[in-house]
Amino acid sequence: MSPLVLLLASLPVLALNYRWALLDPHRADRLPSWTACALTALWASALLLVALVLAQQGHGRAGALLGSFAFGTAISPSIAPPYVLDAVEEPRPLRRFAVSRLHGMRVVSIKMLLLLPASFLVGLVVEQDSSFFASALIAVFFSLVKAAYMADLSRGRARRVIRLAAGGTAWLLLWLGLAFPLMDLFPEPALDDYWMVTAFVFGVLLRPG
Repeated sequence: MSPLVLLLASLPVLALNYRWALLDPHRADRLPSWTACALTALWASALLLVALVLAQQGHGRAGALLGSFAFGTAISPSIAPPYVLDAVEEPRPLRRFAVSRLHGMRVVSIKMLLLLPASFLVGLVVEQDSSFFASALIAVFFSLVKAAYMADLSRGRARRVIRLAAGGTAWLLLWLGLAFPLMDLFPEPALDDYWMVTAFVFGVLLRPG
């Protein structure tokens, strides 16, 4: 299957995952809109498309860096879901935006400390693409952690949360399966390739919305 076909097939799968991944844990009653899911998936897929084009045109390093950034952007909501304050919690719009974003960046920064040790441990089992599998493992793990947290938080809606989480995590796994052949087109980064790691982390940190 060609990279373009894989990318097009992965786009709706990623949007379906975002119905769960973009759900704010402290607003379990407000599902993210399909528009938000589609636009976020489109942005991550567009970044990956540009990365693939760069790599195919001989700009391997630039393509790999952008690909790492795009992959981080794509799985960012699974690792660190949105945290959005409303006007009741914080009436000042600018402060409301800043607090929400800073909270997300703090959460991501803490969770990203797992990336290097996870890559090292996965590398003991998987000979190639250990960074991809480590990142995928972190995304799936925190998707399930979010489900446990939300099910406990909203006991009256635990079944709904579990249903959403099961579907969202299944779509995430399918997207990872489709994305793997695409990410495999880029050179495998070493653990000490800090530029690649930094690109991935910034992709996680700087997703829109």
